[in-house]
Amino acid sequence: MPTNIYNIAFAESARQAYLHFWGCNIRCRGCILRKIPYDSMLDRNMHLYLAEPKGEAAPPKRFLDFKSVMDILSDLRPTSVILEGQEASLDPSFSLITETLHERFNTQNILLTNGLNMPDLSHVDKVAVGLKCFDEGLHIDYTGFPNRQILSNFRRIHASGVAILAETVVIPGYIDKEEVEKLSQFIASVDPNILYHLDAYSRVADNPWPRATTKDIEQTAVAARRHLLNVQFLRDEPREFDVKSIFPTEAELDAPELAPAVETRELVAG
Repeated sequence: MPTNIYNIAFAESARQAYLHFWGCNIRCRGCILRKIPYDSMLDRNMHLYLAEPKGEAAPPKRFLDFKSVMDILSDLRPTSVILEGQEASLDPSFSLITETLHERFNTQNILLTNGLNMPDLSHVDKVAVGLKCFDEGLHIDYTGFPNRQILSNFRRIHASGVAILAETVVIPGYIDKEEVEKLSQFIASVDPNILYHLDAYSRVADNPWPRATTKDIEQTAVAARRHLLNVQFLRDEPREFDVKSIFPTEAELDAPELAPAVETRELVAG
């Protein structure tokens, strides 16, 4: 059974696996995958956050089938799995993957999603919703789509009892403290205790916006904390754990022509 999974990474010390899926239902102008398609937390990729963009990265061409994914995870024995990439919830095998992760490995399953699609959350333990912005016109400009369904689904996920948090990428002069404050008011109307995580924009493609600095994020966090009790962001500090690519292997990332004997196919983003 094919999947949309093109990259599996692993943090040994945290026993955390990262499943990256290709294909999305919105088109974010600042999507980091336009710059770093393979796990941006890989040790080899950390410097790219600060690097100037050089066009757009090529999309992946190789994908794993369901059995291959589970075989890899059997060797890794993770305690938690993050389902991310473009939009994991669009994978036709999403429910089977999350159910098997629970039954076979007893993992904590964490879905990172843009919130537009409402998947089966029966075997999802936590959902991190990437709220891009609150203003609908700005959301359309940034993603190509309105955000009414996303905001509605955010409320639905919370009402379902599944743990939920929100994330926003801070983009100076575009999606900054004023817009984040509007989002924090919306989140607070659902539950002021919801964790809100702020990420710094890294320059992508030909976008005109500068990279977000620590000062930009700190100022934005002050605005969010007027309404929410739990606002976090990462400072420019060394990471406490290493992340390595399992598929493709580190050697294959250096020499992509060294392709293993797994399914190879084309996948067009939705």
